[in-house]
Amino acid sequence: MESRVSAMVDPRPPAAGQCGIRWETLGRLLERQADERGEHEFLRFVDTGERLSYRAFNERCNRLAHGLLARGIGPGDFVALMLRNSIEYLVVSYALKKIGAVEVSLNADFRGRGLVRTVNLTRSPLLFTAAEFVEPLSRVGDRLGHLRALVFVDDASAGLPGRERIPLASLCADDVSNPPGPEDDAETTAILFTSGTTGFSKGLVVSHRYWVCHAAMVAQHYGLSEDDCVYTPWPLYHYGGAVCEVGGALYSGGRVALRSRLSVSRFWRDARDAGATWAMMMGGAQKWLWDRPPRPEDRSHDLRFVWGGPFPVDRPGFEKRFGLRTGYCYGLSDIGNPCLQSLDVPEPPDSCGKVRGDLYDIRIVDECDEEVEAGEVGEIVCRPRVPGIILQGYYGQPEYTLEAFRNHWFHTGDLGRFDADGHLFFLDRKKQVLRNSGENVLPAEVEEVVNRHPAVADCAVLGVPNANGEEDIAVFVVPAAGAELDPEGLRGHCRGELARFMVPSIVRVVDEMPMTSTGKPALGRLAALLQ
Repeated sequence: MESRVSAMVDPRPPAAGQCGIRWETLGRLLERQADERGEHEFLRFVDTGERLSYRAFNERCNRLAHGLLARGIGPGDFVALMLRNSIEYLVVSYALKKIGAVEVSLNADFRGRGLVRTVNLTRSPLLFTAAEFVEPLSRVGDRLGHLRALVFVDDASAGLPGRERIPLASLCADDVSNPPGPEDDAETTAILFTSGTTGFSKGLVVSHRYWVCHAAMVAQHYGLSEDDCVYTPWPLYHYGGAVCEVGGALYSGGRVALRSRLSVSRFWRDARDAGATWAMMMGGAQKWLWDRPPRPEDRSHDLRFVWGGPFPVDRPGFEKRFGLRTGYCYGLSDIGNPCLQSLDVPEPPDSCGKVRGDLYDIRIVDECDEEVEAGEVGEIVCRPRVPGIILQGYYGQPEYTLEAFRNHWFHTGDLGRFDADGHLFFLDRKKQVLRNSGENVLPAEVEEVVNRHPAVADCAVLGVPNANGEEDIAVFVVPAAGAELDPEGLRGHCRGELARFMVPSIVRVVDEMPMTSTGKPALGRLAALLQ
């Protein structure tokens, strides 16, 4: 197969036993846990009730891994996934990890140009998908020049013209033995897409070591064991669900209760039925749960804690009502979570906790990258104390990599400060990144699509704070000469080209775009038009 990755990795392994983390590849981690845990439950798919033990899950991954090897897919080959959460998603993901192939995790909500950009970035010739995605893929099929075959995990009756259509079952071999795979945990294991802090969606090049490190950090910090179960409805193409939650459970030998997507009305019931003891909590989801009328089931569960943030509700009230603890943290997919707030030691409630200094060096710097004093606000920058635990770079986008790692520090684009005791406080995004439905939204990506509408001459996008602690997407448009612009028609155009969470909910037509002295849209003046 073509499309082999040359990872930018530091080949030096950390010292044995350093940081209390057992360093190994993800394939070896799964195989070790399957040997040690055997019939202990690993995975339950909440939607159907299907369950797999560690041994059964490992064998299913092995069957697919051998089938991929027989097809000529091996170390360094890119393989894309466009799927909702499912058992099959995780089987594909870990089969690829076992043979050293590189998982390219596509956001299942991407459409149009964003979908084309992410599929074509790595030139993946093989895509695992489902019937749900035939229509959006068909709409851009003529622009996916490198895609040769689609593997369907369900009973899809149609594929893409000119591409081989492969049922997942036909790709699985009979061999359930552990396949040969990478032994060096510095090897690349995935391209994870993130909006980042500037520019278009970027593909993070991450290693097995990155994945194991952040899974282990969650497991260690919260004292997870084989008796714990994580409930996750969060997408597996994101860092939180895939690395922290599934990875954290795998590292600790615990269980995963996986749901295809979030259901606010079923959240507590699902967690109770699965016997879940911990979960990640996005800010918007916390607000949705909080806004529901109190019910007896609010405390009818075994969750000890939820972690994440931000917390747009009365945090002590949330803990009391739902009978659990909450833990704040700071992090981003690019670097993981350098600090997690303690559940046991009192810390400032609005801080993110203290940086894990054996793994990270974190500083607050000014515009010249000079470190500022405690209490002063600046940009959060990071460098690892252990090689390979943050991203290795942005795949195919060296200009972003160089910019992010300038002066030998990774620049997060986030504003923060330290207090005198070393607690980190996250304050805001330095760049203009919007947050909607738990997702980062880059105005540039929305503006690109809006400007392609024939009735639009110019536009500007900004966020409008909403009751969920996030932002509604607003677009201001200047009509093309002689054109009549229909706001609903413009939203329909966006729905065909953008992910659901990126479609503007507010459309305002203006005669001309107010500009700053530097020739940029005057966002403050635009925001005033909404008041």
